[in-house]
Amino acid sequence: ALAVAMMAFRGPALLKEQVESRALSPVHAGEYPIPVLRRVRVSEVPPRQVYVRQEAKVAEALSAITSSGLLSLPVVDRLGRVLGIVNSLDLRTADPEAPAIRYLRPEPGHVRPDSSLEEAVNMMSRTNSRYVIVEEDGRFVGIVTLDDVVKAYEREAAKGLAAPPG
Repeated sequence: ALAVAMMAFRGPALLKEQVESRALSPVHAGEYPIPVLRRVRVSEVPPRQVYVRQEAKVAEALSAITSSGLLSLPVVDRLGRVLGIVNSLDLRTADPEAPAIRYLRPEPGHVRPDSSLEEAVNMMSRTNSRYVIVEEDGRFVGIVTLDDVVKAYEREAAKGLAAPPG
């Protein structure tokens, strides 16, 4: 089959250049809900205000992470800036009275409220995370989880906007 494809297209590949993701490949067109995800903005979800305060102790940070159902959360200072994230795996063996910020990891990346849900999902994929941090003008707005994206997609599908191309 590869030899036939190479002969038919006079080259080693079906595409002239590598696409960014499988979802953008013409071969897989229609298999992914990209049109809806491109149309819906992060601000329409809306982002959740869940985070760890800069002053939090390990016990408080672990409690917030556990309550969120996630494995990590952003750490936000008094001015609303994201300092990084703390991960429950790092905190589980730490002294509960120690400052959680001692276990800070770099922020994995963020999107803006006017970003598309497609951009949010791509960021989650690149950072191997179930959520993405939302920031505007250098300030924490909230987080959007993969579950939030699925619910937004289902809401749009119910409106009939997610019909497959055709």
